[in-house]
Amino acid sequence: MSGEVRSTWPIVGRDLELRRSLAALSSDEFHGVALVGDSGVGKSTLARMLAKTVESAGRTVRFALGTQTGHAVPLGAFSRVVSLGVAHEPAIMLAAAHNTLGQDKNLVVVVDDAQLLDPLSATLVNQLAAGGGARLIVTIRSGEPVLDAVTALLKERLLLTVHVDPFSPEQTALLAGAVLGGPVDFRLVDELFKSSAGNPLLLRGFLLAGRESGALVLTEEGWQLRGPLRADRELRDVLEFRLLSLSPEELEVVEILATAQRLKWEILRDICDSDAVAALERRGLIQLVADGSHTVAQLNHPTLGEAATRHSGMVRSRQLNGKLARALQKHERSGGRPHKVRGAEGRIRLAQFMMRSDVRPDLNLVAEAASDALAMSSVALGEELARFAVDRGGGLPAALVLAEAVSWQGRAEEADSVLVDAEPSGDDEWLMARWGCLRAANLAWGCGDVEAATRALDDVKKRVASEAGIQLINALEVSMGYFRGDVETTIEVGLGLCESDLLPIAAVWAAFPTCGALAATGRFSDVSRIADLGLRAAPLCGLGPHQFNIGMMEIMAATAAGDGRAAERIYKRYAAWPSAFLKRRPWSMRCSGSCRLRVVSSHQRAPHSSTRLRCSLKVFRRRGWLWWPPAMRRRRSGETARRPLRPCAVRTRPTDRMSRCSCPS
Repeated sequence: MSGEVRSTWPIVGRDLELRRSLAALSSDEFHGVALVGDSGVGKSTLARMLAKTVESAGRTVRFALGTQTGHAVPLGAFSRVVSLGVAHEPAIMLAAAHNTLGQDKNLVVVVDDAQLLDPLSATLVNQLAAGGGARLIVTIRSGEPVLDAVTALLKERLLLTVHVDPFSPEQTALLAGAVLGGPVDFRLVDELFKSSAGNPLLLRGFLLAGRESGALVLTEEGWQLRGPLRADRELRDVLEFRLLSLSPEELEVVEILATAQRLKWEILRDICDSDAVAALERRGLIQLVADGSHTVAQLNHPTLGEAATRHSGMVRSRQLNGKLARALQKHERSGGRPHKVRGAEGRIRLAQFMMRSDVRPDLNLVAEAASDALAMSSVALGEELARFAVDRGGGLPAALVLAEAVSWQGRAEEADSVLVDAEPSGDDEWLMARWGCLRAANLAWGCGDVEAATRALDDVKKRVASEAGIQLINALEVSMGYFRGDVETTIEVGLGLCESDLLPIAAVWAAFPTCGALAATGRFSDVSRIADLGLRAAPLCGLGPHQFNIGMMEIMAATAAGDGRAAERIYKRYAAWPSAFLKRRPWSMRCSGSCRLRVVSSHQRAPHSSTRLRCSLKVFRRRGWLWWPPAMRRRRSGETARRPLRPCAVRTRPTDRMSRCSCPS
């Protein structure tokens, strides 16, 4: 397998367009072909390939090029082909051009960027096609105004219109493999397609820059992405030039959408010029798409947004974020909600705009948005939002979310420090219970200090008398008891807790150890019922990540029962998440990979299990116990499974031994 990027840029994925175009050039029905598509999709490249093909067949090829600077010059597009010496009347100039071109036999004229032709050049192109003295290969950029002399050729079907569309994901994979010279990992293909929207020009910039920077790495499995995709210098220059060609109103629309990424149409039209938005849509730079009951606007190419962000600078960026924050608040108020932003997504977006602007932030809203992010299993975002609120005096609610998010990422000591600094006074028993239980859980599973965790839990029990607080403490005690191996007590107390009217946060803490204990004692039919209770409660209380714990228990029950098909169904339910959002949340992909490892293990395919584990360990080096139970179970399959586990042993805390009891033998 070659590790070198090919020096010549391959043409792939255009077989259909090439066949249709060549057929039109040799057909009596048409006098040529018009290649129509967005900027960067490869119209000019395809035109050059067609020209090379017909030239090799004995035809004479001449080139004309429409340009911004030549647009005001009569016959400026044909300046390289027709030399007039001095200016003349249009009729004389056209006659001279016909005379020059008429000397060539079997003539094919390639007209690139026909939307930029000057009127006289457009007239010449029309006459050449209508007269039949030459065959034409014309490229036209979609969404741009085109002179009537050119559009008439399409309407009258003198030229066959061939649409050159952006690449599909499959064509993206084909191009990447051809450029890099080997198989390409599907995750790299996904990222390339997402970043380029299938635009070959953008793909070229990403592939060349990624190979040069080391972000694209050749492994035994093929080319993989090991860093952020960045545009190369040539592509950055192209994008900068595109931005400079926009009017101030159009540039503001691009800047707004680059900042917001996706924005409701009713908000965009309130803060931007509608004519500018329409012009950008016609040119293919933005698109309006249906999103449920709303229409949202977004840039067609995220890379253009990155270029706009670089171009705007920090001060302008903060101004744009402030404008968006005020617009979103105004939009919410107009809907009759003066003090409450509806929906988790709306709160998160408003909080982000506030954080990145000079608008005075609503710290309660930011803390609530952080909790929303954590409930949606977006741990890193939850940390970012919560830390912003804590640093600006957001109080205990924000500190609880921050500690939870940090703990889930394996930074247990940091989480404990956050909690110690935010120790409550005791006026609010529910906050006291949440604070104490979170600290005890982090000490036990994160720091590996079971004794300190027990002391912390005993201390908070003395300070809490409310029913809700006691429920939460009891649920955590069940969980800790399960991981110490007290399966009988877990079932006895856990079932009672789960079947009572628990608050969501207590239901989650009680559900996953109870599921594990039921699986360990062979009560497989009860697991799904308890798991469902926990899964419905987790998003309601900011414990979205715990859904993966429950999923692990469900899969353990299915594999212990010998029901491989059920285990596979459960795994697929969780594995569907990474394509949507888990790939930006590494710990949750690790959990999903652990689920898959257990399913593969249940079929006794040790080499496959070992491969799965190695893949997880390459990406996720942080400490944690979530992947440990399935890994431990795999030890009994021999040396194949032991090898990838050895590097983990040095990273494992004493409390990892607690997790081994969760694996039914």
